[in-house]
Amino acid sequence: MRRWKYLQTKEEKLKLKLNTIGGYNDKSESTNNVEKYNLETCTWESMPALPQHLRGMNVALLNESIYVLGGHVHNAAAPLETVYRLDNNGTEWQQVANLLKPRFEANVPVFEDKIYVFGGLSAAGTPLADCECYDAVSNTWTQCADMLEPR
Repeated sequence: MRRWKYLQTKEEKLKLKLNTIGGYNDKSESTNNVEKYNLETCTWESMPALPQHLRGMNVALLNESIYVLGGHVHNAAAPLETVYRLDNNGTEWQQVANLLKPRFEANVPVFEDKIYVFGGLSAAGTPLADCECYDAVSNTWTQCADMLEPR
């Protein structure tokens, strides 16, 4: 049975990095800004900007790499299928295999070294029931069984 890992020491907790990625600025425009919060110094640090200004995208952390999946470009109606990965050094965004279906605002858990994408919204803004799974080793997406209800 798999169990949650609880951080025990202050050193373990300080290794955590909190990030803010894309979203909106104070003018209600989507942004490509990426920032990291340093828990030890309580300060923000700039990180490499996303290749696109995105909102409504999905974010996952897999094997110490940050993945940004789908979303919208500012004022565009159609969601994207693009997926970006920030390399382990935190220096460069790389595009990896596209989602099987464009979407935004999905549920994106990570389990056993794979990223799962559950539902989200379509270009029409309707909830999706489909699921897909990303294998970072092979850089491939696989269709999974649909959920019982769209969300």
